[in-house]
Amino acid sequence: MVRVLAGMRGFALANARHTTFGIVSLIGAALLGFVAAGATLLLGFTAPAAGGADQIALVLTTWAAGRIGFAAFSGTDPALPLDFFRTLPLPRRGFARALLILGIADPSLYFLAIASGSLVAFGFRQSAAAGVIGVLGALILLAFISVLSTIVAALVPAGSRRRQDAGTLLAAVLISAVFVTSTLTPALLTALGTGSAAVLAILLRILPSGWASDAIALQASGNPIWAIAVLVGFVLVCGVLIWWWPSVLTRRLESAGGGGHRHRTKAGRRILPASATGAVASRELRLWIRDPTRAGFMLIALVVGLGVCIVPLISQGAAVLLPFAGLGTIVIAAAVAGNSYGFDGPALGLVLTTPNVEAADVRGRQLAWFLLVGPYSILLSLVGVVVAGTAGEWAWVLGLLPAVLGGAVGVFVLVSAVAPQPLDDTGGPTPSWTLKVYATLILTCVSSAPALALLIVGAATGAGWVSWLALPIGIVTGVICTFGLGSLATKQLVRRGPEMLEALASSPAGRR
Repeated sequence: MVRVLAGMRGFALANARHTTFGIVSLIGAALLGFVAAGATLLLGFTAPAAGGADQIALVLTTWAAGRIGFAAFSGTDPALPLDFFRTLPLPRRGFARALLILGIADPSLYFLAIASGSLVAFGFRQSAAAGVIGVLGALILLAFISVLSTIVAALVPAGSRRRQDAGTLLAAVLISAVFVTSTLTPALLTALGTGSAAVLAILLRILPSGWASDAIALQASGNPIWAIAVLVGFVLVCGVLIWWWPSVLTRRLESAGGGGHRHRTKAGRRILPASATGAVASRELRLWIRDPTRAGFMLIALVVGLGVCIVPLISQGAAVLLPFAGLGTIVIAAAVAGNSYGFDGPALGLVLTTPNVEAADVRGRQLAWFLLVGPYSILLSLVGVVVAGTAGEWAWVLGLLPAVLGGAVGVFVLVSAVAPQPLDDTGGPTPSWTLKVYATLILTCVSSAPALALLIVGAATGAGWVSWLALPIGIVTGVICTFGLGSLATKQLVRRGPEMLEALASSPAGRR
């Protein structure tokens, strides 16, 4: 059965729709993966003997959280959707065992294998016996992450709305934790190396992702019995997961899914204008809140934008980045919205077949995104300046805020209209979407260049009035970006609408 499933996956991947954009994105993602995995491997050669095991446990925990979060968000393998096997009379345990074996071929595990080599390198630096413990621990860790990711992918997106929402929440929390933790990593590694983060060290030793490094530390300190006991416990945990997996798969394949309840809403006072733009904005607001994919991305933006800026406060007691938490939130929220039209799929045809609504569709999307992100980011910026207690930050925040906010409102919709990326057949983003994220990030930051230049000149010359000129300039550039780039997006939609619809409708998600 493993050979049959492997052949099905290979055939699906070989016949998948590949574009130059997607291939370049995959290559870029692979390079980033190798760099990150290589950096983790290097840590195994450079980590100090005292606290080094905890340092490696921290980084590997981040890797594990990222892999499990991705599994919760994307669901099962799009090349082998579990629902396809729902009506086939397959022996459940044999099918479950085949899927676990096939999961070892997941490309992400190759990067994890390189990263787990840090355990082997660190172990052999201590002793030959610790090196053997490191090899065994790395293999068990890879098996644990592979099995747990497979189970999470089958548990979360099981058709019903409630499970989809739970999967979105779990994925968003894990991905946000990875982003924030990776920003904190240098400070946390230093604290673990010096032994000044005792609580974090205990937490890392409790989590299964840290048990392999625990075993190495125990062997290096002359406790081989406890080291072996930790590995045996790790194997038992993997065994429990493997034993549980067939029942999880059975429930997934036998669940009916869907079955939603009708929710009646009471008519209330209209907030948005009774126009085509207001209707589009109302639709987009509901989609950003109710659609699991969109809601997960927006939650990541709102959490990470604040979380990254409180890193210096946590690690060094400095509130220097707090005033800019709103700006960071805007940039990340624009990046996750840069595929707005790609999220629509074939539904874009409803817009294209309605006469003269392209401008209203673009403006409605801009308005909805602004209502979701604008008030939150503005409040976050003002509170950050007050909490930081530095009056000199007012000119920077007030000067950059309208420029970045207006730039984001214009950039995200233009980037989305220029190159909409279809979703995969599970409703998740494709790897090529990553390139759009970076493009939106860069262009949103570029939109603040005039205001930023004035702020830099004012700070360098000590002329406060020059710094405050950034406020009107930021407002002007924000308004120009909002309406100017929105107009370009409208023209793009009018000119290339049929091509966009064909690309979205021909995707795996569009053919469902």
